[in-house]
Amino acid sequence: MSFDNRDNISEADSFLSLASTHSQPSNEKAKAASDVWDYFQKITDENNILKSNKCRLCNTTFAASCATTTLRCHLQKKHTITYTSNISNKQTKLTSYRFKPYTKSEQSHITTNLVDWITVNLQPFKIVEQVEFKKLVHSLDPRYIIPCRRTIKDNVIIRFTDSKKNIFTYLNSFTSKIALTIDIWTCSITSQSYLEITIHFITNLWEMKKCLIDIIPLQGSHNSSQIINQILLTLEEFNINDRVISLTTDNRSNMVACGRDLTIELDREFLNLSFKHYRCAAHIINLVVKAGLKCVDSAIIKLRQLVIKVRNSLKLLDDLRTIYSVKQKQFIMPVQDVETR
Repeated sequence: MSFDNRDNISEADSFLSLASTHSQPSNEKAKAASDVWDYFQKITDENNILKSNKCRLCNTTFAASCATTTLRCHLQKKHTITYTSNISNKQTKLTSYRFKPYTKSEQSHITTNLVDWITVNLQPFKIVEQVEFKKLVHSLDPRYIIPCRRTIKDNVIIRFTDSKKNIFTYLNSFTSKIALTIDIWTCSITSQSYLEITIHFITNLWEMKKCLIDIIPLQGSHNSSQIINQILLTLEEFNINDRVISLTTDNRSNMVACGRDLTIELDREFLNLSFKHYRCAAHIINLVVKAGLKCVDSAIIKLRQLVIKVRNSLKLLDDLRTIYSVKQKQFIMPVQDVETR
């Protein structure tokens, strides 16, 4: 084996030195590099002369003459959770494990799983900045550097975009017809209204599937034209506007008008004569029950008052539990009825 230049000779010497260290014991102790260099980058000029040392975690720059003690103090003060230093063990053994940060690809893989957990469990982005959460992650994997909440937000947007592309590809991998269900709900905290659009379909393997393809914020009046416009834009975005066979809604006047006008629009644009609008059966049953309860309205009012009184009194609840116990029945908490349920 021959080497043409000093760099190759240097690399070969390093390789042979490392191989000999593992193959046979050495009489001389190799000088171990300080662990702080896992967290600092050496900045050199064009002549390869050291100019400064930059922290990889916060980009703080230190003079080239700064000792490793100064750099370690910075890590211990500013990055206490991320940086782990074994103070009691002054001599680093060759076989000891050092908490070197992950590579970019390894870091990205774990961050993706973290983003999925935050999204699925509806966690706030700021959870990654909570001290207890950082301690937990650090105890599980000291090598992982937790990203800030802005990075998490950017990753959530990226995941959303990628998921949308995957849904588009999946929906266009088969040609079966699609049924829609839509509903409008208003957030009780912000008073912002949203239109949700869900599709139902059967795959080529005869599997029934459903997918929420969009939740759209609505502004102004929730009239038929605005709802139809949002539906058509969403269908066009996923390239399924010519495959819709039905729409199911509740019995509100704007939804009934939406079903009627959407039928006309799909017939005009795609000659879709098979499209039908259906009213939600559960909503119809709810209306029937509400109308029937009016026949016994006085009894229902008394029952509601009783339930409210019992639920608001600990003494009455304890008395009710006692009665259940005497009757050897499992206790059931009285539930107040909800008009829309």
